[in-house]
Amino acid sequence: MAEEAYFGIAIEISTELQRRQVQDVIKRNTDAWWHEMPDFWLVKGKSAEAWRGLLGSIFPTVGSGKLIVVKIDTASSDTWASRAKFTDSALRWLNENL
Repeated sequence: MAEEAYFGIAIEISTELQRRQVQDVIKRNTDAWWHEMPDFWLVKGKSAEAWRGLLGSIFPTVGSGKLIVVKIDTASSDTWASRAKFTDSALRWLNENL
């Protein structure tokens, strides 16, 4: 069985309600997620199209917010880099999953 892929989900929203709705959908659809920045999540499983479908109803019309889902290549040894002060648990999640 193939290993499940990871995806980056970024949004640009107009309301705090939309941000909470995105978080709720993600929590209901995967046990493996990372959310340390207001409008960005890392998630495990499904496909880019599936995540777009799950989250699309939160952004029902053009102009009601932006959503992009990008597959992350975890086969590379240099999957991520940052310039930020993250918590120990946030860094541990990144190191163990990406």
